[in-house]
Amino acid sequence: MKSDINKELIPFETGVFLHFEIFYNFAYYGFLSPYKYVVSTHLDLGKDAGVVGKTTIFRKVICWLLQILLYATFLIAGEYKLNKPLSQDLSVLYDLVHTFSLMGGVLLFVITLSRNKGRTMGTLNSQCYELMRSKHYGRNGISWWERVKMTWVTRVLLGFPVLKQVQIVVTAYLDTTMDFEDLFISTPYLMLINFYTDAFLAFFYITIIACYQLSRDSLEFLRVNRDALRFDKILTHYSVIKDITHKMNRSTSKILFGAIFIGTSAFCKYLGSLDQEPISDVIEIVAHFIMFAVLLTLCAQSTANFNEISKVIFELWKHGGLNEREERGISIIFMDIVQNPVGLRAHTFLVSFSLVATNAPTTFLAGKLTTGADEILLGGKIKRLSGK
Repeated sequence: MKSDINKELIPFETGVFLHFEIFYNFAYYGFLSPYKYVVSTHLDLGKDAGVVGKTTIFRKVICWLLQILLYATFLIAGEYKLNKPLSQDLSVLYDLVHTFSLMGGVLLFVITLSRNKGRTMGTLNSQCYELMRSKHYGRNGISWWERVKMTWVTRVLLGFPVLKQVQIVVTAYLDTTMDFEDLFISTPYLMLINFYTDAFLAFFYITIIACYQLSRDSLEFLRVNRDALRFDKILTHYSVIKDITHKMNRSTSKILFGAIFIGTSAFCKYLGSLDQEPISDVIEIVAHFIMFAVLLTLCAQSTANFNEISKVIFELWKHGGLNEREERGISIIFMDIVQNPVGLRAHTFLVSFSLVATNAPTTFLAGKLTTGADEILLGGKIKRLSGK
């Protein structure tokens, strides 16, 4: 079946901007970042000066003081030390790895938000806005309720840091055994560290949700325009998708790597010890693990969805939809798709089903080493890990 060149092509559009817009407002008013991102429509000229709004010295000082206070308290409280000697309990090593990965992830998070004076995140914000300027997704094109329905998951994720603050305050208020140090030092520190870590993980999840929606919208664009697509249109669409995912990775790849490392170390830390935790903590831990697994799967599915572009190009070639010049260029496109697949990356690692499948058994085995037992079945024999 040949492409119908006379059929009108429906423009590609996506609402991923709405997810980032909500988070960036949350980061600005929550003093996670001193920069407020504004929309710029001049990115095609290579100018990004208009993507960050004006800020104040007061807001910068507040943000920096909160971050300095967070890490200063972490060091003063000695949270970086081992609770037990390794000879007594091997699992404390994973506790320490989890603690340092969490603090490292938060550090990457705050650095990313302010990177290049906010222009890195601001450019991504404006690029996403460029893909939703239409009657359907435009600011005046949909109602407030429709926007809520499209972004309700993002809003729920950003509600967790706020609810955690309420929980800590209520717990401290109801605990009559707390002394002055617990009330005015430990409680504020708990509020601060939980707010930053929950916001960091929320951004990790929101980025995955936005990328998944982008991949679904890309699939929909290819489906509804299948009879009208020509090679040049597919190439343009591929370039747009590749550009925006590149900007996503530029802003979030290290954050994704940190979040996956945190999730892995947390699994190792808690595996086999859930029976020692209060039931309320068990529910929270299990909920986080399930959410982490589901969102990581969606991230891998996004990569698979983006690969559908190669199938569309192949169908055009198979049905004679390419001229001689386009056929010469198709090998270059396929080579780029194979060598540089589109999708979110955790640092340099593409998040795909193969990565998820490889990471799962490794994480499970590492977790089994920290369950408190000193034995592991290896090659049909019992190997003593403690040396006894």
